[in-house]
Amino acid sequence: RRLGDIHGEEFDITEVDFAEHGLLALQKVYKEQPDFILSDIHMPVMNGIDMIKKVHERFPWIGVIVLTGYDDFEYIRECMRSAVVDYILKPINENELKTAFRKLVAAKKEEDSEKVRYETVHFQKQEIIRGLRRRFLKHFFTEHMTEDEIEESSAYAELNLDGDRFAAMIIRMDLDGEDPKEHYGDEMSLITFALDNIVSEYLEENENVCGRVDSRTGDVWILISKEMNASEAEELAEGIKDSIYSVAQMLGTTVSAAMGIYVSDKSNILASLHSAERLLAAPHERDSFLISHEEESDERGDAEEIPERPDEIGDTNSMKLVTRSALDFIDKNFTRTITLDDVADHVYLSPTYVSYLFRSEVKMNFINYLTTKRMEKAKELLKNPRLKIYEISTAVGYENSRYFSSIFKKYTGQTPIDYRSSLGLTE
Repeated sequence: RRLGDIHGEEFDITEVDFAEHGLLALQKVYKEQPDFILSDIHMPVMNGIDMIKKVHERFPWIGVIVLTGYDDFEYIRECMRSAVVDYILKPINENELKTAFRKLVAAKKEEDSEKVRYETVHFQKQEIIRGLRRRFLKHFFTEHMTEDEIEESSAYAELNLDGDRFAAMIIRMDLDGEDPKEHYGDEMSLITFALDNIVSEYLEENENVCGRVDSRTGDVWILISKEMNASEAEELAEGIKDSIYSVAQMLGTTVSAAMGIYVSDKSNILASLHSAERLLAAPHERDSFLISHEEESDERGDAEEIPERPDEIGDTNSMKLVTRSALDFIDKNFTRTITLDDVADHVYLSPTYVSYLFRSEVKMNFINYLTTKRMEKAKELLKNPRLKIYEISTAVGYENSRYFSSIFKKYTGQTPIDYRSSLGLTE
């Protein structure tokens, strides 16, 4: 573990973490989003090439050094296509290791800040959308939502729910009735992480199908918003099963799927989910695909609340990062005329998403936040008796001083002149 040699003042690296295989490393990268990665090519569970590709897709600004042997030049060529900064031949030489990290640090310092900001916010937007989809599907599959709530939440999550018929599908590891958490133990979070990534990747291009992984059971819940015939449904199920076969193989088991009944009202999706659940709960052969032939029933009502999974990848951190960028933009520009569209353009998000972030993260809407910034600045400027009211109005972003005065009175209960007088000052 010669990484201790680079853990010091020369490289300003304050923390070093280790992972025993590629999948565990990927999970840590998603959670911690480090500046640099030093990775072997040959690792169990997930090799270095696959891990680096997935890292680069989500976090292209993370610098990577790979460790390789003399016989791995094809791998090296593949690595270089995945934005690897450098590679080191085994056995590791201390000077070569330090030289490689100097390259990483130098490259990071020379990066164009605007490009990095764009890439960061762009990829964080994708993380926000994934988080919104997970949250929406979690509520959609576990509790009654009104038609209006479904429409609003699905719009935020960029999900197309315009179909006439809806169904749920469950993909489940075959454990013969054994409790997944007891069976997998501490590996449960890693398994759900792997499944979540695989399923998200598989369904990314299909606007009529989306899914989430239940962190309690490892079940994959699929929402289908377009009617399919039996062969199309089986083809979808087999495709998803094939995509997660590597996880099942690693766990020494197989995978079965069940398709619930179609419902005509999307707010009745629980009827479909529960019909699929009943199929999988009944005795069946391993590696099966089951279709429910029950009649549609109305299962609206309260469902047991399932706690949000604690390791939602990228969700909260990503939202905070983008919100912080939006607030910084307002803090620097509130003295001129700015709109919600201006803020949205700055963070590469739609105005709808920015509005959502303000409500969820800042706990007030955009206009209220902007007005608060302007009024607090106006109160500060009013302490200077040399400044005219119209000058203060312009300085905080209002061209019309009468309009400024009316807003100030609503905010403080006093006109600017009265406020200044209460401080014992006169213009």
